[in-house]
Amino acid sequence: MAAPAPIMDHILGVVGGFTVPQLQNFRIRIGELSARDFGIAADGINQVIRLLHDPVARTDTTRRLTLIQIRSLEGTIYQANYLAREGKELTVVNWNAQALAAATERKIEWKFGENDDGTLVLDPMGTGATKWINWLSNAMAKCAMIRSSSHTENIAYLLRDTKPVGWNPETDAIDEEERHTYSILTEGPHFKRDNTRFFLALKTALCNQECWELCRGYERTNNGMGAIAALRMHFEGNDARIRRLALARAVLNTATGVVYTNEYTLSFESVICQLTEAFRITSIDDEPVSESTRVRHLLEHVIKCKDKGDIGAACYEVKRNHASDWHAAVSAIADSIPEAFPPIQKRSVNEINRGAGRGRGRGGRGGRGGRGGRGRGGGRGRGPNRIDFERHNGIFNGVDVKSDPWKYFSPEEMDSMGSVGIRYMHYMRRKSDNNGNDDDGKRNISEVDADVEGSTDNGSNETADTTGRPEFGQHKRRAR
Repeated sequence: MAAPAPIMDHILGVVGGFTVPQLQNFRIRIGELSARDFGIAADGINQVIRLLHDPVARTDTTRRLTLIQIRSLEGTIYQANYLAREGKELTVVNWNAQALAAATERKIEWKFGENDDGTLVLDPMGTGATKWINWLSNAMAKCAMIRSSSHTENIAYLLRDTKPVGWNPETDAIDEEERHTYSILTEGPHFKRDNTRFFLALKTALCNQECWELCRGYERTNNGMGAIAALRMHFEGNDARIRRLALARAVLNTATGVVYTNEYTLSFESVICQLTEAFRITSIDDEPVSESTRVRHLLEHVIKCKDKGDIGAACYEVKRNHASDWHAAVSAIADSIPEAFPPIQKRSVNEINRGAGRGRGRGGRGGRGGRGGRGRGGGRGRGPNRIDFERHNGIFNGVDVKSDPWKYFSPEEMDSMGSVGIRYMHYMRRKSDNNGNDDDGKRNISEVDADVEGSTDNGSNETADTTGRPEFGQHKRRAR
């Protein structure tokens, strides 16, 4: 009798009906296996082989049993690699039907056997006292979605923090995920690939920030785990923790902390964001804050407008039904805000009194607004930006007009001096024609508003048609 074929070739080729290309592809994906990796004793597999080589014993029942074993093949291989990350091996003791079911579920979750591991892109670190907490939380969330090179877990294990002395993952972990995270060995080819990949993403995100100096010493080895440890030591030391707690306690201070009085001064959403951040910092750096404590603080020390709309009724409902549910309490109160503080209709620019309105006097100066409106009798209101040409130095945007107002000014100089400079030029020329006396019975051009060129009676910026109008200072003649 010929020697039996290798176990993988036999079960996949003979029993599973794999073609040669399919067999080669499968072997490339998961490699060579020993009898132990199938979750069955070697003598049991040999017995199956003998039965399959015996034409009499090769029945449909035997074939169906073997196909069941093939269906669990990848789950078994996954579990073998999963334990290998912890430095363990698959044995009869730790491999049973329950373990197979759990391994099969994790295998589907991590798409075991597929090639795409995803792209890790970390964000730069922000600013403020909570920048490290926010950045680390975001980085952990992103790493939790990136598959390890072993395809058995995510790479968030690289950001695991240090547990107290005596903490044992086998007995003290809260679930299987935490147990495995703290049991993964920091050695071997899979760890090196994961560590290098994370370091490169970290460098891309932080290389232009000051905190990168803390990580620079790990560039030669691409040690992402070491760089994170250095950042933790800096940002999670006692000094940083004290500063964060001081800010959080200032927000939560019952006498001087953040309060909500109306939607126009500080919105309810902004208040909740500040409270949530303060509660999170307190829970991390001091002691956990329960849901009931958060709700009680919101009702007793933050909401100061219970007499507005239905806010008081909403607070009573929260006290009765959501006293231990922070998110439900916030939602219930938020629903009463729009009616209590309706949105303010923003007034258009034309409606705002900016001093461009009409004056009230029939023959007087007109309104005294910011720019000055034109009175019904033709007088313009006094504006604060009126230029006194008598005292002006005659230089407009670098163009000296006063020294020689009669010289030729190029188009570029005319553009630079602007409308006020051009008016000043004409003022000086007219003054020189009158031998220094500009009192010709007309209104002094120095009273022209320097802010608005060509302002019309209605305050718009459109150039008015002055055809048929009297000159400045001249009363309009009445028709007889």
